[in-house]
Amino acid sequence: MTSLTTGTEMPFRGIVANSSDSSPQNVAPPTQLPNQCPTAPSVVPSADFDELVFDTQHFKSLVHSIKNEMDNGRFEDLIFSDGICQQMQTMSEALLFEVFAAANLTAIRDRRLTVTPKDMRASATGEGRNLINFNIEKMREEEEESDEEE
Repeated sequence: MTSLTTGTEMPFRGIVANSSDSSPQNVAPPTQLPNQCPTAPSVVPSADFDELVFDTQHFKSLVHSIKNEMDNGRFEDLIFSDGICQQMQTMSEALLFEVFAAANLTAIRDRRLTVTPKDMRASATGEGRNLINFNIEKMREEEEESDEEE
């Protein structure tokens, strides 16, 4: 039997079938788990952004309330199109996914099962900001390549 955390071979001692018998008996080991633990750092679920997690109307109202708080009435006539709101929602959900994935990996690296606020701060600062810029540049490059192919 191999350890799920270290990958090393562990001796199987067996289960005592009779409590009066002090020596463990050789019994069949429990069912073997897959070689890789599902919480291992190398396993990060891929996000499928075809379906948005948040309700579109709620996200639009959030964007409008933020806009109203930030502009202090200067841009009352400013209206976001549905396409812009959908792109903003897709990018924000992608960013949240990346932040939570990085926070999860930070917790795993520290050998904890629970993501703490400390992990969230570490994943949202520095690398998180660079990730936003990298994703935007990558999307622009992909758009340029697709325009050239057409």
